[in-house]
Amino acid sequence: MLLALNFAFGFLAFFGGMAVLLGGAYTSTGGAEAGSAAATGTGGFGADPTVLAAAALVGGGLLLAYFLVTFFVQFYAHAVVLDDTDLVAGFRRSVGLVRHNLLSAFGYTVILFVGGIVFGGIAAVSSAITAVVFGGGMTDGSPAAEMLPALSPAIAVIGLVVYVVVVGLMGAFYGTYSVAFYRSISGSA
Repeated sequence: MLLALNFAFGFLAFFGGMAVLLGGAYTSTGGAEAGSAAATGTGGFGADPTVLAAAALVGGGLLLAYFLVTFFVQFYAHAVVLDDTDLVAGFRRSVGLVRHNLLSAFGYTVILFVGGIVFGGIAAVSSAITAVVFGGGMTDGSPAAEMLPALSPAIAVIGLVVYVVVVGLMGAFYGTYSVAFYRSISGSA
């Protein structure tokens, strides 16, 4: 169900962005401005601030709605597995628990968000290093190849093994922490 929610918001974001780009964010200038733009070589297109502001407001509103919905239903799987509820009751249980424990749930979400950023960054760096060391389509003249020091494949493999172990440990920590947190706010210790 949460996958369907993410898909729906992703669909809205993608096609909304395409509509803004294709449907009016860039308008041609007219009259003397077009002649001066052609004479100076700056082109005849400029961003319409009104359309961009409206798109930013709509996009920001959709992003806020997405975060609020996912914030309130983040414990539905816990309710289904740990409390043996059905899917709809799991969503209700999650919303009720978050509503009654707003500050605790917000702190929990912030901790997971920061951890996701840190370990997502580690994954991105690991991926870039692996792509440079093992070829991955990057040439010696690419910016990533120039930024990273020359590493031997053995060092890259050791780094990847360490990364996999750390991610496994973090996954275990997340699973344990999320269950303990859910039980603490639900009163089923």
